[in-house]
Amino acid sequence: MIKPGDTVYIIANNNYIKEYKVLKVAGGFATLKEINGNGGTKLRTSKIFSSQEEAQRQLLMNKSRI
Repeated sequence: MIKPGDTVYIIANNNYIKEYKVLKVAGGFATLKEINGNGGTKLRTSKIFSSQEEAQRQLLMNKSRI
């Protein structure tokens, strides 16, 4: 389970992995802030990965379906 302050990873554009910091978690969504940038986003917690390796595995599975 993710919580505020955690570093997490997401798959952006079904093409690459980005690193974020969790600001808030509520109602199955998380508000994220880019670590190496000014951007942020709000995503379902099911789309967020706790490790870069976990995100990489999912990205490879997504690409193998195409």
